Amino acid sequence: MKRIIGLGAEAHAAVLMELIESAGAFDVSVVLNDDDSIQIRMVGEICVMSVDSSSEWIQRCAKEQNIQDFFMGLNSPRTREKKRALFNHAIACGLKPLGIIHPKAMVSRTAKIGRGACILAGSVVSTKSVLDDNVTVNIGALVESHCRIRSHAQLGAGSFVGCGAEIGECSYIGNGAQVQPNVHIGENVVIAPGAFIDEDIADGEDVQVEKRQLARHNGPNPDPVEGTFRETRSTSLLKTVKSVFSLSPSESKSGGLSETHREPDQIQA
Repeated sequence: MKRIIGLGAEAHAAVLMELIESAGAFDVSVVLNDDDSIQIRMVGEICVMSVDSSSEWIQRCAKEQNIQDFFMGLNSPRTREKKRALFNHAIACGLKPLGIIHPKAMVSRTAKIGRGACILAGSVVSTKSVLDDNVTVNIGALVESHCRIRSHAQLGAGSFVGCGAEIGECSYIGNGAQVQPNVHIGENVVIAPGAFIDEDIADGEDVQVEKRQLARHNGPNPDPVEGTFRETRSTSLLKTVKSVFSLSPSESKSGGLSETHREPDQIQA
């Protein structure tokens, strides 16, 4: 069994380790962490090694322990730059990034998936979309056709990227945010959870939204009263995600979508 190291010890690392271990092709040797603000000390049954410099330890693992593969355990707005730097350094040291596609993700046969991309459960990547290196598509995220997701970008759980849209390098789309068709998001942009984006966003922008309380109503009465939640874009999107999880393998392949798309450096859990 091949050995692999994890770079970064956010909760995302535990999600990927579970998939890696269930696939049975790799043995996780260690998870490196050089960020004092991350207090996780165990990822699954693997101890997190706190180090002064992950970059230095990447070289040691490659040379002294003959480890040839790695995965990224970082997936938050705060650690975007570190994720990019560690990924590029590991590549420069001769390690190969492991791409991971969950068996309940649906990826078009015509989509192109870069090195080290992670596509998690319930997510969809549609026809002729391109995901560059080290992109993360979180649980239930939907990428429509002909989109371009640049390297190191992260799509939050339940987010939506409309047909023909482009997400710039190292940008972060928050949970449940919606990027409308043909919109261009620049580099190093942070889109807040639940945002609705229908115009281009320049490089480096931080897009926030006002916090709003969901209205409640009984039946057709639109006035806010005690009762059930009014359906919103987010709840509608959640229904779509649930329908993806309920698909049988034969159903999931309809419309030109396959249940998984597999590259030489990727695994299917």
